[in-house]
Formats: sequence, structure tokens, C-alpha cells
Amino acid sequence: MAAERIAMLDKVCYYYRQRRTGAITKTLGRGHFDIFDKYESIFAFMDANPGTDQFRSMMFERMIWHYLIVLAQTGKRIRHADREEFFRRVTDHYARYEPPNFEPPGDLDNRIKYALLK
Repeated sequence: MAAERIAMLDKVCYYYRQRRTGAITKTLGRGHFDIFDKYESIFAFMDANPGTDQFRSMMFERMIWHYLIVLAQTGKRIRHADREEFFRRVTDHYARYEPPNFEPPGDLDNRIKYALLK
């Protein structure tokens, strides 16, 4: 969002493997709550830099997608006892960061998910 220019390579330089023991994607616990601080930092950056407004809807969609992925991993990422708190934080972020005139993307199922979060 803040880059003056971007360079690209024509080859893959990084592979993210989720099967590795100890990876956050394979860990059950409160470490997944760190996701909220990360998105708060991104939106604070956008608030401080008005030139980034064009990215707000895209970032909001990515944030909601990310939260729903974590929630969908029942018993694998968020402990059952923490799910209510996690969900409450998701809905708080939805209300706080929803861009003006936002239209949920995708098919009816996806739009229903967004409506339920709202």
C-alpha cells in the first residue's frame, strides 16, 4: 500500500508448508488472537495514510476471509472455550472496519456469512 514501486520475479521464491510441526496453522491456542492486533495495525496505517483508501475494501475482505478460515478450523486453532470471545472480536472488527457502501463479495453463501457477522 505504501510502496513507491514494486519489482517482481518470474519464479517462485517462497513455499509455505502447513504440515510442519509447530506451525501456527497446526497449533491450538490463544496465539491465534494475535491476528486482531495485526489487522488493527494495518487499519491504523491506512487511517494515517489517506492515499491507501483504495485498498480499504480489499483489506476488509481479506481480514474477514482470514477470520472465517480460523473459525472454520474447529478444535484445530481456537479452543472451544475461546470461540465465543474470538467470534465477538471478529464481529467487533467487522463493525469497526467495514468500509462505507461495502458490498460483500461472492455467492449467496458468502454474503450470508457477512450478514451474520454484521
